[in-house]
Amino acid sequence: MPLKLPQPPMTLMEAMARMEGFYTPGTRPNRNNNPGDIEWGAFARSQGATRIEVIPPGIDEQPRFAYFPDPLTGFKAMRGLLQAHYGSRTIIAMIRGIPDPNHAGQFVDGWAPAPENDPQQYCTVVCTWTGLNFDSLVGDNLQMPDIQPETPEAA
Repeated sequence: MPLKLPQPPMTLMEAMARMEGFYTPGTRPNRNNNPGDIEWGAFARSQGATRIEVIPPGIDEQPRFAYFPDPLTGFKAMRGLLQAHYGSRTIIAMIRGIPDPNHAGQFVDGWAPAPENDPQQYCTVVCTWTGLNFDSLVGDNLQMPDIQPETPEAA
């Protein structure tokens, strides 16, 4: 079931899911009902994930992420992870990570860290879409999205 693409202003979780590609049919997070791209493991299983992802034939990816039975379960898992692990951080500290005590100028434990992502750009887009700012606390902004199926436009 294709989901309606949220438009600004949107919740923090909707904005992050949109950045991860969740609302685009056929993407990894979309195929896996996994808006936060949560990796398969004990946490994902405790939040309702039923298995590791299955990679469709012809796609050159290694199984890594959790598969949830539906988008709502995936969003609940995303909220659980954000609350438990990042709730006391600012949005930029959640996305970029926290300073690595062993390597000056480097960061660890981020949601969308460099070099895989551009944390500054990710945060700028998320904050633009939500109306939040870099220093907003994650835990204060974990409203569940209103998941709506995409409806055909009236002719």
